[in-house]
This record gives sequence, structure tokens and C-alpha cells, in this order.
Amino acid sequence: MIELEFASRLVEWRAERPLLAALARFAADSYMLKGAILVALALAVVSDGKERFLVAKDHFIPRIATAALVAIFAGRILQMALPHRNRPFVELSPHLGESGFGLESSFPSDHALYMVCLATAIFLRNRTLGGFAIIWTAFAILTPRIFLNLHYPSDIAVGAAIGALLGYAAIRTPLPKSAAMRLAAVDRQAGVLFYPLAFLFAYSAATNFEDLRGAAAVLLAN
Repeated sequence: MIELEFASRLVEWRAERPLLAALARFAADSYMLKGAILVALALAVVSDGKERFLVAKDHFIPRIATAALVAIFAGRILQMALPHRNRPFVELSPHLGESGFGLESSFPSDHALYMVCLATAIFLRNRTLGGFAIIWTAFAILTPRIFLNLHYPSDIAVGAAIGALLGYAAIRTPLPKSAAMRLAAVDRQAGVLFYPLAFLFAYSAATNFEDLRGAAAVLLAN
């Protein structure tokens, strides 16, 4: 298998570059460098203050929030529904797949699906911020996952393609007039709980919905 041979060579390549490997591991593990950056960019899209929060930029925040949730659950469902594929590091060291992260299927990459979905949505509303989001996602989020043998390149490619489609659909799908009116009413009449809940949602999005993903895995497995 070409990809497994590639993964094997990456092990040797990393061994010769310990600092680069350490930086890649930090990037792969850091929520600040992954979801938090993209969430900050998404909020920046609607930060000019010319429109109310939920209706700004043609309801960008509700659209990208919905896309984020769909992407998270789609990634988890696909991983569990499709034939299991061991992660590269498990194929190279089978004992690492006996518990925890090593048990999860590698295909498709739910990180790629989720992050590319967000980056695509941002790009469709703001080319400058979105261009940075796409470059950041490619080099700071997805490349380390290949470099560390957490995913094969094909896992990343398929996840990214699905994520891009979800991001595109979220922004380009016409919003029913009734839904737009409800969102406007919520934004006008938002009570004291609205913004704390919005903060919690943003925090969850920044941490890749780790708790929701865990809950989904438990529910889908039983």
C-alpha cells in the first residue's frame, strides 16, 4: 500500500527532525491553534457592528453554527458506518490500537471535515479572512495530522471534500423566510441567557465539540 509506505517513511523523517515533530504534535493537540482560530475568524466576519449578531451577513452565524454541528456528526457517523480503517500509526505499531484514540477509524478525517467546512463558510462570506482560514487549516491543522501519522492523505482529502460541500451548502442554501423572521426576533428580544449560551457554543466549537463527539460515539455505539 503506497500510503502505508509513505507513513513508514514519515516515521524515519520525524526521527531525524525532533523539533519539527514536537511542533507538529503541539499543533495537533492545541485547540487554540485549531478550532479557536477558526471560531475567531468566523466572529470577525460579523464584527463590523452594522447588523445585529444573528442576521449579519445573511445570517452567517446561524448558518456556520448549523454547518459545524452537521459536520461534527457527519464525520462521526461516516467513521462508524464505513468499513473500519486503522490509523497509520496503528498499522505501524498494532499494540497502539488496543485502546482509546487508536480504536477510532481513520476514514474519513473528522478534523478535515469539520475544519474545512468552517474555512469554506468563512471564505464564502469574506475572501480575505477566508483565504487565511483555508491556508491555516491546510498547513497548521491538517498537515500535522498527516505528518504524525494520525491520518492517511486520502483520509484528509475525502474529509476535506465533504467539509467543503457542507460549508458551501450552509452558506448558499436559501434560508426560509419564516426562519429568518424567527432569528431576527430572537436577536431583538435576546434575554440574559442568550449571549452566555452563545459563548458556550463558541467554546464548544473551538474545542471541536469534544464533549458532543464523545456523546455521539457512545450513543451510536449502543
